[in-house]
Formats: sequence, structure tokens, C-alpha cells
Amino acid sequence: MQPGSGFGKRASAPVGGYAPTAPNARPWAAERAPGPRETAWLARPEPAASPAARVAPTIDRGLPVLTVGLLALLAIVFFLENAFALSPAAMLTPGYGTQVALGADGRDLVVRDGEWWRMVTACLLHGSPGHIIGNSIVLFFTGWYLERLVGRAWFGAAFVIGGLGGSIAALLMNPHDMVGVGASGAIMGLLATAFVCSFHVEAYEGRGKAQRRIAFQVLPALIPSHGGGGGGAVVDYSAHAGGAIAGVALGFLILALWPETQARPMLRRWAMGVGLAGAVAALAGGVCVAATYPAHRARVAGFIPDNENPRDMKGAIAQSAGLAAAYPKDPRAHFYRAIYFETNGNLDGAIDELRTGLADPAAFSIDLPPIYKPYMQLALADALLEKGRTDDARQSVGDACDYPFFGQAPTKLVRKLQDHDICPER
Repeated sequence: MQPGSGFGKRASAPVGGYAPTAPNARPWAAERAPGPRETAWLARPEPAASPAARVAPTIDRGLPVLTVGLLALLAIVFFLENAFALSPAAMLTPGYGTQVALGADGRDLVVRDGEWWRMVTACLLHGSPGHIIGNSIVLFFTGWYLERLVGRAWFGAAFVIGGLGGSIAALLMNPHDMVGVGASGAIMGLLATAFVCSFHVEAYEGRGKAQRRIAFQVLPALIPSHGGGGGGAVVDYSAHAGGAIAGVALGFLILALWPETQARPMLRRWAMGVGLAGAVAALAGGVCVAATYPAHRARVAGFIPDNENPRDMKGAIAQSAGLAAAYPKDPRAHFYRAIYFETNGNLDGAIDELRTGLADPAAFSIDLPPIYKPYMQLALADALLEKGRTDDARQSVGDACDYPFFGQAPTKLVRKLQDHDICPER
């Protein structure tokens, strides 16, 4: 959404009062001359419109200071993500472990581990340059419109409430071990609030253009597509939906508190309190991140650095021997080595490597993307089936068949597991 040339303009019309025509324009004036009492009445000056009846201009032409401040904050946080990465980041893309260490949210992390502050800190983190650039562009144009429309206090409240709504929806709707980062939930809240509040400006000539631009941003963000984000990331539509729902609800609340006779919604001090509470929660989250960061760094000390992790399976197979020798603690190194052995017909070697890699379940829930665990379980079950060990395969598959991304496994493997009654058909 970009600021249009119509921003700041609205039609003017008399509100209340009256505007009597000239005496010679009245039908009765042509029939007889007005008497003294009538002459005095006609000479009486027109009463001024009541100040309370005038509608003040709605769009402020000033700089949206809070929007600029939020953009600066997101840029600083992204710089810190790369400066304090647990391992050197490839292409300025902080790895999964870094994101978890610096405040990413997820149901296991928030509910199971009691780290509530992640619901706030996750809204300030981003996974890649493209991620933060895209969000910053939308935040700038949305803030350019909304902050000048409702004022700084309500804009800050909308950002906080949208971010909280996105985090809550992600915790409720996403898999328990899925983590997420990004300000898109908060930005979706701003977009939804802006769309609802735009209906307050009945005579504003740029309203339709603003609504179309908002809809152009909101609808694609709510409709799932087959493509995910770069680097294996996926779009968190649940966070988008949660932010949008929270934004719509807040927008209707603002309309209810916004008389047509006032330039800004009422209860601005309450809105400021919400924004300040969000700022305090973010500061508290930063303190918690600083307190838990050393433990995360110590835990991933023997893991493959992000900039050394192969980008495709062909490279992983080729480097598997060196990675397994250099990083025996990292389950990914054993997974890559197992694929090498299986590709070369050494099923016993593949089974041993997979069992070694799966020996530390905690590594998958905190330090590595959780999808590695079900993939390794499926690979182990496949190798055991090839060896004719069906019972062992059924026992080793664990809960991999129930994982949400099970359908993305190779079709041949899925069919094999279903034919042996290891995984149910869907």
C-alpha cells in the first residue's frame, strides 16, 4: 500500500445550522414589504456552527514517527540476529538454532517450557533478508496510512494486539514442535485495522484506493499456496490469520470509540498503555533471551555450522564422511552418512548411522528443525524393511506417520510403509 495523492483530503460540507436565502429570493417577499419585526429577523446574523458539529480533517500529514521507529527496531534486531548467531549464518540467514536461542516461538517452547516471552520476541525476529525487507515495505506503507489516520497511540496498540493475536493462533494451530519468527502477524493486524477504520472517513476521496491496496496485501497472505519460503521455510498462515482477526476486532472497537465529530478515536491513554505494555514485554523478553543464550550456545557447540551445512542432498552425500567425523554430535551428519550408505547398498551401515543420530531426542526439539527426526525415523523403517525386519521397522517409525509433513515423503516410501501396515492410509 502506497500513499496516494488523495491522502489528507476530504470533502467539506456544512454540518448543522442553516443557510437562509436572500430576502428577495423568498416567495412571500415579492408580495409585500417586510414589516419592522420581519426586517429585524432577516438582519439577524447567521448563527455560527457549533464547534462540536465540525468534523476535523482526519489524515495527518506529519511523519509517522512510530512507524519509522518500528522499522529501525526491526533492522537493529535483524543485525543482532546475525551478530549473535550460534554459528556463522549463510547469506545473512540465521539458522534454526539461532532463531530458537534468540526468541522464536512454538507450542513446545512456550507451553511445555513455560517461556511466555517468546510470544513477543518472535514478532521482532526475521529469518532472512528477503523476509525482513518484505515485511518492512508493507509495514512502511501501512503505517504511513494508519498511524496518520488513528494517531500514534492506537497505531502502537494495533501492532501489539496484532502480534499477540498472530502468536496465539500459531500456538493453537501449528504442530507442537514447529517454531516461527516474523512481524507478519502484527503487520496483518495493522492491515486489518486500517481496512476497518477506513470506513470512518465517509467523505475521504482516497478511501477506495486505500482499501484496494490493503486487500491486495491481506488476501494473498491468508490464502495458502504450494510454495514456501526460501531456505526450507514455510509461510505461517495461522499467524497471518490470527493477526488479521485481532486487527478486525480492534478496528471495530476503534470505530465504536471514534465519533464523527472528532479527529481521533477516544481512549488514547488506554491505547498508549497497551503499546507501552508491549514495549515492556519486549524488553523483558530481551532480558530472558540474554539469560538463556549461553545455554543454547553451549548445546550446539558440536553441531555443523550453518554456513557449512550442505544445501542439497547431493552435496550432503558427498560430504557425509567428513561431516560425520568432524561433527559426531550432530544428528544431521549421521543422517547424511546413512543416506550415503543406503545409496551404496550398505543397509547395515545406514541402520547404525540412523540409530546413532536418533539417540538424542532433545536435539530435535531445541537445536534442529524437528522435521529431521521423522525423516530419519522413516529412513530407518525403510532400511529395516529392506532387511526383512518388519517388526523392528514398525517399532522404530515412532510417531513419524502422524507428522503433518508425512505426505511430503517420497511416494514410494509412503506406499511401502502403508502396504506393511506400518503407517495408516489417509
